[in-house]
Amino acid sequence: MAGFFTPAQVRSSQISATGKVLSCAACGLHQKARIVRDSPFGEGLKGIVNVFAYPIWHHGKNWVDYKEVYKKFGLDIERDCINMSAISCYPVQEGLTQQVPFCRKYILKHLGAGSWNTVLLHGMTAVHSVIGSRWKKDMGDIQKWRGWHIPDKVFKTFLCPVYSLQHLQSKDYPEVHSIWNYDMKSALQLQYRAEDFQHHENIRVIEKPGELKQWLDNLEGYEGIAAFDYETTGLKPHDDGHEVVCASIAIENECVVFTFENPHMKTQMARFLTMPLKRAAHNMKFEYAWSEVFFGVRTTFIHDSQLAAHVLDCRPNITSLKYQSYIHFGEAGYDEEVSPILKAKEKGGNSKNQILKAMKNPATKGKIMRYCAFDSIYELRLCLKQRKELYGINDT
Repeated sequence: MAGFFTPAQVRSSQISATGKVLSCAACGLHQKARIVRDSPFGEGLKGIVNVFAYPIWHHGKNWVDYKEVYKKFGLDIERDCINMSAISCYPVQEGLTQQVPFCRKYILKHLGAGSWNTVLLHGMTAVHSVIGSRWKKDMGDIQKWRGWHIPDKVFKTFLCPVYSLQHLQSKDYPEVHSIWNYDMKSALQLQYRAEDFQHHENIRVIEKPGELKQWLDNLEGYEGIAAFDYETTGLKPHDDGHEVVCASIAIENECVVFTFENPHMKTQMARFLTMPLKRAAHNMKFEYAWSEVFFGVRTTFIHDSQLAAHVLDCRPNITSLKYQSYIHFGEAGYDEEVSPILKAKEKGGNSKNQILKAMKNPATKGKIMRYCAFDSIYELRLCLKQRKELYGINDT
């Protein structure tokens, strides 16, 4: 079958960030290895893929342990699974994360050669290998990733990071074993559903105040949740010269995005902020402060998806909208081109970024507005998912 990676993505997996070619010769592990660039192992009859740090099936005791583990879950690891390794040479030392990019192209090739129900990533080296090809921000450690069932939009399968058996054996605590058992069981019970990987974004750019007024007229009496997001000149609105450059509002099946080049758009945005609606945002204190200072409105919210993310799972460094969008909806990287523009060169909450200059370029302006729309879309999707999980409420 045709792979799901574009030629550009394949090329990017073969060249490092520094421009170094990611070849076996550049890696050098093959010079000391007994087995070089080993192939995947297993029949994969149930569409399950295991990615280990190295070809663990050559390590007698560890492989016997994994066979016993899968047997407890009613699976034959050699018959029901395809087994791959983040580092293809064996034997290797533990913790060779820096070598992972050299073998990543082989992992991507093998994953792209079939349709898989679930991909279990055993340990952080495996997470670096697969998720590291998609997630370009801080990877953190296995505690940040374990337990998620990520419906990755590129791989079109669930990516499920779990502790490796080696990690488990080094942490002789009952609670760690309980967590691992729960993560394994839930991942192996996942069933592929095409709708989990199909998200359609209906984004409409509004340019005239009259269009926005008409859209808001139609929104009167709307009983669903409306998530909104701002792109601004900085973090805090109080210093002179700061402004909201564009905004987006997402409701069920539609998202509108617009700028404030026409001053009458501010009037319509202020109207939205005062309408009797169920509003939501991610880190709502940001939208609250800018709404008060720039639009003169103290608006109300029914949900903050950042706070809810922390309530649902209190692990550190997991509540950002981009991380939540990835682990729940498989969307990664929609901010990559825009993020540098939104970061101020100087430190401090009152510092200004480069957005006003960037908006003068039509192509860049389009990217910023698309990014703003995606923020609202994923804020809404996250809000709906969280409210159902927290309160049993179905807002759709």
